[in-house]
Amino acid sequence: MVGVSVCLHGNSRHPLNRTVPLQLIMKSIAWTVATALLVLIVASLVGVVGFHYPNVIENEPLNDPIKVLRVEGNHLHLADSRIIEIQNASDEALTKAIAESDFLVDVEGSGSLVTVHARQDGWVCGTPWAQPIRIPLFADTVYRNRRDLIAIGEFVGSN
Repeated sequence: MVGVSVCLHGNSRHPLNRTVPLQLIMKSIAWTVATALLVLIVASLVGVVGFHYPNVIENEPLNDPIKVLRVEGNHLHLADSRIIEIQNASDEALTKAIAESDFLVDVEGSGSLVTVHARQDGWVCGTPWAQPIRIPLFADTVYRNRRDLIAIGEFVGSN
């Protein structure tokens, strides 16, 4: 039997000094590790400990951006000389959305009806990662910017 000698007092001949079997030490370590893991799992389920952290990506959500040269009333004049007549957006909201998108938009559709999308600058809320104890093991990829539909219209000509 393999054992570890434990000296509880400075005197090695003391009656409380004994040899502890290695198997008992290993069993004690295993129970301690299992208990610690169980405590971490329960704390994670309750929301006290978190293992995820945000990995914020500065992205460009527009697929094929095209420059808007100007907005005149409900007409968008694009850099490739196309003109789109907008059907469903107010002038102020449209101008504001295009300006916030650095005057870049996506135009989808080739027939008479097209959709106009702009980049919506976003922010990342930290609430999903707001545990009192955070152990950053797993990255959650979060894209900062989004692509929003700002208008529906139709091509009416070119410059």
